[in-house]
Amino acid sequence: MKNQLVIPISDDPITGLPRQASLEAFIIQSDLNMTIRARISYLTPDGGPKLAAIAEDVSLSPYQKQVAAEQFVDRITNRQTGGSFVLPATGQIVDESTAMAVAQRDYFQAIDLGDLKALGLTINDQTTLAELMYAVLGMEIRKSDARKEI
Repeated sequence: MKNQLVIPISDDPITGLPRQASLEAFIIQSDLNMTIRARISYLTPDGGPKLAAIAEDVSLSPYQKQVAAEQFVDRITNRQTGGSFVLPATGQIVDESTAMAVAQRDYFQAIDLGDLKALGLTINDQTTLAELMYAVLGMEIRKSDARKEI
């Protein structure tokens, strides 16, 4: 059983260090708009947590460790459907005035199992609801990364 959803994302555009996104929360508001909250963490080139490597580096002074930890601190990002519009055929976020744009909430409400299969998910009678949710949340985090939003 999983106890955390961790998604590899693109390397940091400035430092070139690898990063990952960890799901912190998935919130459904009263109007059924949704928020995905993710923690963005830096990794070492070998994939370990950057903050742990800084803390364990005996060659750094306490001051250097503090400065480095501040530079590579984890960051929380929120992405929400409220106020967002997409093209139904692609899920691409667009301006509300774009022809055929629909509210992102409505787009998510219309996704069915056939759509998920078309995206490459293997779905059968043993596929759990949790697996489907984690897959969709992971895809949305990757889309935010591809749009350079995280």
